[in-house]
Amino acid sequence: MVLKILLQASALAAGLGSFVQVGAQQISFTTPRLNHNLHATSNRIITLTGHMSFNEHDLALDANLTRRQTIITTSVSAMDYGTGKTADHTVPALNETFNPLNTFGAACAYDASSKLIHCWGGQDVSGVPARLRNILSSFDTTAMKWVRVAAYPELRGYAGSASTVVGSSLYVYGGYNGENRTSDFYRIDLKSYALSRVTVTGVSPGTRTDHCMATLSDTKFIIHGGLSDTNGPYTNQVHIFDTQTNSWTD
Repeated sequence: MVLKILLQASALAAGLGSFVQVGAQQISFTTPRLNHNLHATSNRIITLTGHMSFNEHDLALDANLTRRQTIITTSVSAMDYGTGKTADHTVPALNETFNPLNTFGAACAYDASSKLIHCWGGQDVSGVPARLRNILSSFDTTAMKWVRVAAYPELRGYAGSASTVVGSSLYVYGGYNGENRTSDFYRIDLKSYALSRVTVTGVSPGTRTDHCMATLSDTKFIIHGGLSDTNGPYTNQVHIFDTQTNSWTD
């Protein structure tokens, strides 16, 4: 029953006009994950990035990072609403130097209009030493492949940011830049992939990592929780951003 309700809610959130019935069987993804991303599209649930497994030695971000090369997943898992069946899809990188799936702590958001998942940053462990990425990667949920990777060399890399899509823009807030938690706030135009720093009024959420963002309307989104040097270390604060006025309210 819990599973059926969950899938119904996911289908409605993805914009389907009717409930999804998959029966009462136990359903699970084939690959266990940690520090990953999960998205409901119009016809399936997709999970990508993150750890396949972990042990006590893998919990510290800066402890023996080379271990992580064997536990980061480079596949995408998908579950079909209609049948409840799950499958893993091996997805090649767009270039030889970087596979966006080989990261954890990336901030991914689904754009229903383009059916793309946009993933910002994350800690990439495909090389030694591990790197924080300053890259936006876009995944086509219909073709099940990466379609674009845009780099922003003027920025430091980030992990633990959060992002959401409002209109034709991806908004990215906070994250760890290798030295500190930040309150860095960017807007990325999803047509041109041009990045700009957002100038705001009102009281901002302050420094933040491991928080959540969600779109509220055509012009507003919400930030909740996370780790904060400003209001922390743990916070349950809620902040709302208006993209028309570039202003925060709490």
